[in-house]
Amino acid sequence: MAGERIQNLSSAVDDFRRARRRAGLRALLARIRGESNELFSYEEVLRQLRGKIFATPTLEEIPLRLIRGSVGRYREFTREFLPRSDQQEERWARVKSAVTGLSGVPPIEVYQIGEVYFVQDGNHRVSVAREMGLETIEAYVTRVETPVPLRASDQPDDLIIKAEYADFVAATRLDRLRPDANLVVTAPGRYADLLEHIEVHRYYMGQNQQREVSWEEAVAHWHDSVYLPVAETIRGRGLLRGFPRRTEADLYLWITRYRSELEQALGWDISTDAAALELTRNLNRTPPDADGIRGLRRRVLECEPGDGQPMLTEPDVPANREFQDLLVPLSPGAMDWTAVELAVMVAALEEARLDGLCLIQPRTAQSFALIDDLNSEFLRRCEGAGVSGKMAIEAGPAAERLSARAGLADLVVVPYGRGDRLMLTRLLRDSPRPILIANGKVPDALTDILVVLDSSEQSQQALYLATYAALRWSSRISLLGAVDLGRRSGEILQRAHDYLASREVDSIAVSANAWRQPAAETIEKYDLALTGTVVRNANAQLGHKGNLGRLLAGNGCPVLICT
Repeated sequence: MAGERIQNLSSAVDDFRRARRRAGLRALLARIRGESNELFSYEEVLRQLRGKIFATPTLEEIPLRLIRGSVGRYREFTREFLPRSDQQEERWARVKSAVTGLSGVPPIEVYQIGEVYFVQDGNHRVSVAREMGLETIEAYVTRVETPVPLRASDQPDDLIIKAEYADFVAATRLDRLRPDANLVVTAPGRYADLLEHIEVHRYYMGQNQQREVSWEEAVAHWHDSVYLPVAETIRGRGLLRGFPRRTEADLYLWITRYRSELEQALGWDISTDAAALELTRNLNRTPPDADGIRGLRRRVLECEPGDGQPMLTEPDVPANREFQDLLVPLSPGAMDWTAVELAVMVAALEEARLDGLCLIQPRTAQSFALIDDLNSEFLRRCEGAGVSGKMAIEAGPAAERLSARAGLADLVVVPYGRGDRLMLTRLLRDSPRPILIANGKVPDALTDILVVLDSSEQSQQALYLATYAALRWSSRISLLGAVDLGRRSGEILQRAHDYLASREVDSIAVSANAWRQPAAETIEKYDLALTGTVVRNANAQLGHKGNLGRLLAGNGCPVLICT
């Protein structure tokens, strides 16, 4: 019997030495990968996460893989409970011999915080059990409640952020005011920014309401009226797919900071939606289905009315305005005001803001008097129509700067003359927003609209806008197949007619013979031509044989293009 015990002890010593070699190898791999190899300190986690013990111990079988910390002995073992010192050999080997012998092993004692267990008594038993490949161990578990959960995947460095979150929750009492709120961030120092946002919001609440606003009231109101709308934009646009390791609160801080910077630089009122999409677009992180304007929801036409698109008993009148922010380029000196007049008319119709972008050439002396006169005339035209307008000034190639700022508006309104071809070509290629081209005349109202359709998704967006125009502006809708549709024209027009009819919108089909006469004669009968197209070669489409070129031929009506 004594010989057997000695043999078991000798075998346990060999196992310990193998475990020590593995511990050295894992430590090297952790340094190479930049990962932590440390156990959590129970005392540190309890202090930083403001933990409180509310339960008495219960005997349970717990997963060994979730034991990630220790009470007092966290420096003696690696994150996988491999021994870190040769001095542990005798104790470790005796425990291993007992576990594999007749005496067995008593349950260990642990604290549980979130998903993670911390060993109070039994560190060597855990190390031996893991070395033996066991999956569970019997333990007396005492649960500790914290306002911030701890996950098994968390690293010790994550404690800094979790501790800040615990302080933030304690300061705001969001866990009580808004139990479902989740404002987790992934970088230290961000919670101080959130607290500053709440303080500023509280100040302006007091100013607007002329009273003292309590801290709790300000926190709840900030969450509901400031944070939540941005979070809903992030969710609705699927923006987190472009930032897989970030959170909604991270994007909220980036978007609000970027929006503030844009407003200071341009003097415009920038919507949260526009700032969010522009930021992600500039970072090349915009999901493929998040680059349209807020109102151009992709209303598909694959299913017939009554099959996925039921006939409606009441008109589907859009609740929100499609175009809340319009952008129009301005130029000092000889200015053609046609595009501005058209933009002002649409802005008045939509009760929208109008942003003017004064484009000046770098290294070219611009008269301050010319720019001041331009701004005065622009504001005068806006005020005359009851439109809120502001002008910003930027230097650089006109096409490049306008294309860069196009994402900040819901609609870009541009002139179309001999010198505007380059700017329009660039916009057709790059703009995430629809483009309204002022071509010749500015109508008194958008009463008659011609919709030119092809089989593209952009054409479906144009059809949705036509529905919107009919229901919101009381426009009359005429449908025309694109010039190169051929035999598919009848089918596409019939489906478009059925879609409009399901929204209780009447439409008139225009004969394809309209393309056989000069396009200007067809276009000039309408107040607006509306189309959507995939722009692969803008120059070709703007040529006299392309759809856009035909629509823009002569001095016809304005053309709105969904790209």
